[in-house]
Amino acid sequence: EGNDRLDSAIFEINRYMTNIGSLIGNEYRGATLRFNLKGLTVNINTRGDNRDYNRVGSDLNRLHIHIALYLALHQYFVESNSPIPRFLIIDQVDRPFYPDDAKQLKNAAEVIKDPDRVIILEIIQALHDFCNEFGIQIIVLQHANFDDDVYQNAIIENWRDGEALVPVDWLAVSS
Repeated sequence: EGNDRLDSAIFEINRYMTNIGSLIGNEYRGATLRFNLKGLTVNINTRGDNRDYNRVGSDLNRLHIHIALYLALHQYFVESNSPIPRFLIIDQVDRPFYPDDAKQLKNAAEVIKDPDRVIILEIIQALHDFCNEFGIQIIVLQHANFDDDVYQNAIIENWRDGEALVPVDWLAVSS
């Protein structure tokens, strides 16, 4: 019975992940995504091709697959009334588009090109919709700050100019 329950859970997670993956665009939109529990990885099945996560290509593809997996896991936890806490922290959704030499800018959104902005805002919208549908909290940490209503309405804190998640005085070493 234990294996049947695990197989059933993985089947549902794979179904959710494939559905979510079709909502957030990348070159694997429409592919079947499968969570490989043994290898703790994701396999991508397209017509005539079966790829593991290490062969998906760009950082953007990896980001989309990570988000699809994390949201699928949380959807499964919510729908099965699991005691797993209903929050998720995602660091740097904008990372695939954010050049290393732009780290010192006040507004990293300025260096992200328009087509890339559309992709990031599509991801933010998908996260927003998921929160509304499943009642989980998603905390996104990133550099960019976009002039978009959904994006701006979701901002709780903007850590800049000396403001930080961990206050600087907490880091002082006592002698």
